[in-house]
Amino acid sequence: MVIQPFTLNPMSSLTEVLATAGLEAISAEIYVILAENGELAVPQILEKTTMSRASVYEALTQLLAQNYVEYRKEGRNAYYKAAHPNKLFGLIDEKKRQERLFEEEMTQTIKSLTGAYNLANNKPGVRFFEGVQGIYTVLDYIAKSFKPDTQILSFVKVKAPEYEKQLNSAVDNFIKKRIELGVKTLVLAIDSPEAKNLKQNDKNALRETRLVPSKDLFLDFPGGEIFVYGHEVCMVTAEKNTFFALTLSSPAIAQMFKTFFSSQWMMLSS
Repeated sequence: MVIQPFTLNPMSSLTEVLATAGLEAISAEIYVILAENGELAVPQILEKTTMSRASVYEALTQLLAQNYVEYRKEGRNAYYKAAHPNKLFGLIDEKKRQERLFEEEMTQTIKSLTGAYNLANNKPGVRFFEGVQGIYTVLDYIAKSFKPDTQILSFVKVKAPEYEKQLNSAVDNFIKKRIELGVKTLVLAIDSPEAKNLKQNDKNALRETRLVPSKDLFLDFPGGEIFVYGHEVCMVTAEKNTFFALTLSSPAIAQMFKTFFSSQWMMLSS
């Protein structure tokens, strides 16, 4: 048996790599043609490809916009030249950026699916949310479960003004939806000037707040809140401008928090 030597079409290989890196396939082929042949006019490019004239012009327009091709005019003739291949390192950076975004999206998707999977199999379902946008997302997630007979229990250390400013619109929208549906909140707030301000607005916010004395509590954190409603527990916190939240779906764990809350709530009513 005679083994045929393996041959690689250099043009095909280079074009495929550039296309994989993020260039359109037609743009990749045109760039390789220009890189290997120097400055060319469109008729000369057409001699080296099976693409139509319209496709060649489309590819050249994209390459010019991306600064991968240079252009000059001489009389009525236009000439195109590949930019230095070092420019293509930008494709690596963009590919890495897209991979990071994809990894983040997949991580969030896996976490969400894990929560749903665990809940479906009678295990606590956990979902994680990060950043200011994550807080917006989790408050919207809670609001979507509102029903007229829902009651929310809340443990809170009211955040300092610098944190509140970043979340004002999310919190305001959350409260607005809650009031519209007549969802009342019972709040245990660690006593502070910010908590007293919160309590003063209870009537307008369809809320009842009781202040927890802070003298015996370790409070070395900027602020945060735990919401308990139905079978859900949601925790939100901020630390050095880093925001984080999680929701936990579990009837048993939610009931445990409700018991703790009720115990403290009754103690403060006396």
